Amino acid sequence: MAPIASSDSPSYYEVPALPVLLSTASFLYLLRVVEYLSDLITNTHLLGSLLLGILWASPHVGNLLNTQILSTFTLLGYIGLLLLIFEAGLTTPLNLLLKPANLALSMLVAAAGIAFPFALTFGLLHGAFGYTVLQSFGAGAALCSTSLGTTIALLNDEMRTRRVGVVLMTAALADDVVGLVIAGIVANLGGDVGGGSIHWSTIVRPILVSLAFTFLTPVGAVAVKKIMTLFKGACFRAPWLRVRKSHVYLFTIVATLTGFVAGSHYAGTSELYGAYLAGTFLSYVFAPPAQDHLPHNLEAPSSATTTSVSPQAEILQRSDSKQQANVADSQAVEEPIPHPIESAFAKTIQPLLINLLSPLFFASIGASLPVQNLFSVQLTTFADGQPSLRTSHDVIWKGIVYSMLMVIAKAATGLWILAWPDEPSKHEDAQPTPSAFKRRLPQALFLGLAMVARGEIALIVAQLAAPLLTASVDNTGFPSQEPFAVVIWAILLTTVCGAVGVGIVLRRMKI
Repeated sequence: MAPIASSDSPSYYEVPALPVLLSTASFLYLLRVVEYLSDLITNTHLLGSLLLGILWASPHVGNLLNTQILSTFTLLGYIGLLLLIFEAGLTTPLNLLLKPANLALSMLVAAAGIAFPFALTFGLLHGAFGYTVLQSFGAGAALCSTSLGTTIALLNDEMRTRRVGVVLMTAALADDVVGLVIAGIVANLGGDVGGGSIHWSTIVRPILVSLAFTFLTPVGAVAVKKIMTLFKGACFRAPWLRVRKSHVYLFTIVATLTGFVAGSHYAGTSELYGAYLAGTFLSYVFAPPAQDHLPHNLEAPSSATTTSVSPQAEILQRSDSKQQANVADSQAVEEPIPHPIESAFAKTIQPLLINLLSPLFFASIGASLPVQNLFSVQLTTFADGQPSLRTSHDVIWKGIVYSMLMVIAKAATGLWILAWPDEPSKHEDAQPTPSAFKRRLPQALFLGLAMVARGEIALIVAQLAAPLLTASVDNTGFPSQEPFAVVIWAILLTTVCGAVGVGIVLRRMKI
């Protein structure tokens, strides 16, 4: 019998080294500590995880986590991001989202959130800094997005069901979808720097796939809901289903989310968009029936008019029926039918998401920031015909100036709230009055500042656009890290400014 080679021998369990245990355990513990402190100080818990990722896990700062552990945390964090976006789709009130006024307002905010960053990017980077058109396009593609994960983390349950929250989530999602579609184009534009050609499918396919998912998901949701309604009595009342109903709902969540994420990825669009559509799909399919019927206590019997009663008895019956109607009405308001998928998600997945997966996601974002290039970059210059390297610190002021413009570009989207008329149910004049302006101003500030944070989507697009951003600026033939570092400056500062600004608005103003 031939001896077993060392490469074929089974792997044995190895006890981790003590430094690895201490650094990993302390990192997991500090995640909750820094989130609590950040929420206490700035009302934005995600900044604590972001800062901890920079100081503790970044290879260029603390470097206290080895590569394998950091890769594992990044994977778990991305799962947390998918669950965050799925939860946003699941809890989005579709009745508010599908209102023509809200949908139109969301699309206007999203369009402004894409056009303004692109316009200011080309004006500053190409017009003032002298970067190429492709580099400016790559930077604009990264900065036109809005961090959907950051936006969702900043919204509480009440804000998600209000008009400004629905408009914010829809606009942020639209910007992310456009940003990710552009990212698929940008990733292939790197070949153009080297003289390669771009096939038409590189641009058209992501757009068509996103539109197909957008229109086919509602059609599929309506069809599945009708099928479930037809066969509900036959197959949805089985004894095993009643006993293990929460397990069935959990399996439904996992299967649907997996299917949408995998389908969107292999079809050519964003997995994040697929996760959001999965949430809206289950939100509609399993929505409880509307309580639009009258309670039995409110229905007056027809024979009551034929019964002969005294006036005193009639008065007592009327007062008693009013009391019963008020009690039944209050019970109907206080005890709505819970959404089964939302309940299963809150019971089984949400505790893990809040306490571990979501903090890991924001910490992994902090760990991935290239902080070594944020303060100085190496530029290639020619002296006496020979190339030489020099250290430049111009990236600092260029990054800060670009960040300020990108904050203004997204914050300006909140102006649509000031110009948009209120909902008819408020019975207010359509003319803009001082009282209406004062009422809309906190909502405009909240919407604009919540759109500022770029976060994870911008980092993904920036990494895909790195071949464009690091191309030669002055035709020296040598790559430059300055445009990429300027974009990272803008992503980092806009994420921090947006999160802190939203926290201040929520604390100081009544929305």
